[in-house]
Amino acid sequence: PRSFDGPSTFYNDAAFIGDSVSLKLSYYAEDTGELGDAVFLVSGSYGVGHAVDGTMDIYFQGKDMAPQDALAAAGCKKVFIMLGMNDLGKFGLEITMDYWDKFITNIREVNPDIAIVIQSMTPVWSGGQTDDLSNPAIDEYNERLKAFAKEKHCSYMDIASFMKDSDNGLATDYCSDSFVHLTNEGASAWTKVLKAYAAR
Repeated sequence: PRSFDGPSTFYNDAAFIGDSVSLKLSYYAEDTGELGDAVFLVSGSYGVGHAVDGTMDIYFQGKDMAPQDALAAAGCKKVFIMLGMNDLGKFGLEITMDYWDKFITNIREVNPDIAIVIQSMTPVWSGGQTDDLSNPAIDEYNERLKAFAKEKHCSYMDIASFMKDSDNGLATDYCSDSFVHLTNEGASAWTKVLKAYAAR
């Protein structure tokens, strides 16, 4: 992707909610400063189901919190969410989308003025696909997310298209584990998309 070099300060009042894929972005952002003072409410194995049913919370400011409460505690004006990797195989598409509906409602109940940006889920390295998590399933999920974002008056950001190789999988240079997790190059590509969004 091309970066249009939007200001890193754009993300000073932003939070990112995500799983271990977003955890890599948090490390990259901390090392480079390219996302300003963004808050990362991320945890390995986290899912939108956890966010709704409370079976896993986010550790923030020294305690476990529901994500909507962590957003309020951080005073964030906008939130960028990428979740679903740990939900699709466990719950399937329809239940995962039901969780999304409840999750957005929960966020807005506590943070009524926050701007919500739903990011598409990144692909799997082609050789690492499983029955539960394949790139065709992720493509279908992202299409549902895009429609859902419009329905719920959220913004939608396409990250996945910029991470794919010619086989529709996570580009090898962007993949650290022959599965879904990112290298620094992958985190850099994601950051370029975010910087372009800041410059729009």
